[in-house]
Amino acid sequence: DFCFFQMLMAGDICSTVTLNFNMPGSFVHEVMIVGSAGRLVARGMDLYGQKNAAAQEELLFKDSLNVHAELSEKEFEDIPLLYLKGMVCLVQALRLSFQDQEDQRTWDPKPVAMAASFEDGLYMQSVVDAIKRSSRSGEWETVKEMVEDSDANQNLCEALQRNNL
Repeated sequence: DFCFFQMLMAGDICSTVTLNFNMPGSFVHEVMIVGSAGRLVARGMDLYGQKNAAAQEELLFKDSLNVHAELSEKEFEDIPLLYLKGMVCLVQALRLSFQDQEDQRTWDPKPVAMAASFEDGLYMQSVVDAIKRSSRSGEWETVKEMVEDSDANQNLCEALQRNNL
């Protein structure tokens, strides 16, 4: 429920990551980037900035997309707004991909070009696996990129073995 780690990324960028699911209150998704002149904070769907000399942070971008007008269902109340808006944008982009195609079996990949790919998902799984290995070994672990998804049956067997011990 709590994880804290550092990653050395491409271009000698160091990232400190804290994942905490133990905090009471509503869901908060925050990404902070700190540089020599100040910091940027993406909090929820809004972007804030603060220069080192400034007394407080400044709102740089306020999200104006209203998904509640399109999704008034009560079932969507528990989904964090950040994820809900992302899903709405993805579905809209998929609709645009197939819209106005003469042949219904074809699609235009441009509207969904920014969406995560299967390879992106494999890379994220590789990062999570490296974090788990690092947690077990207590040492830095290099991200070993997978070229294909690991065997789901093997993952299930390992999980069952851990729970039975």
